[in-house]
Amino acid sequence: MLVTLANGLSVFRLLSAPAIVVLIWRSQDVESSRYAAFWLIVCLQLGDMVDGHLARTGSRKLAVRNYFGEIIDPVADKMYIGAGFVTLGLTDQFSDWFVALVVVRDLSIMAGWSLVYKRFGVRLLPNLPGKLTDGCSAALLGVILLGLSPALVGALTQVTAGMIVFSGYLYARMAMNAGSEASPQPLRAAAVERRNRTEAARGRVRSA
Repeated sequence: MLVTLANGLSVFRLLSAPAIVVLIWRSQDVESSRYAAFWLIVCLQLGDMVDGHLARTGSRKLAVRNYFGEIIDPVADKMYIGAGFVTLGLTDQFSDWFVALVVVRDLSIMAGWSLVYKRFGVRLLPNLPGKLTDGCSAALLGVILLGLSPALVGALTQVTAGMIVFSGYLYARMAMNAGSEASPQPLRAAAVERRNRTEAARGRVRSA
């Protein structure tokens, strides 16, 4: 039940991305949409903390890994946060360079996750710097939507940009380490298979 509820909250965050887009787009003309987008982001961030706690608790009780949650949780975060910044950029409410930084980092991480899993069968899990980066990005979204002081927006933008670069570097290093550790495995498996075939052939020769 706990794991199912946690996964449900993650799916809800994923499906909330279009609502974020619509609200931020409407915020150009409707002030209430700006605050609605802010409170939706607050709720989604709280939901992220809750579903993380539920997933960990449920997984410990079941003594199994929540593979679906491991995939859907980081994807949901990147979808609604990325959608928010892209919409801000398209409506000229925020800097294009930062929007591009967010998009490149998130697409690179998801592509790297997929490549490492497909090639080596290794799942790259979110790390603490990555979660902190998502939290800072969501906070920056909120500060922008509330129209707080430009000095605060500028400072938080620089901090978040630094964290995006740093966490992206850590994910890239994690992917390379996973590849270097996993790449010998297929070679060892092939060597064992060849040895087994050779021994089986020798056994047949002896028996003949």
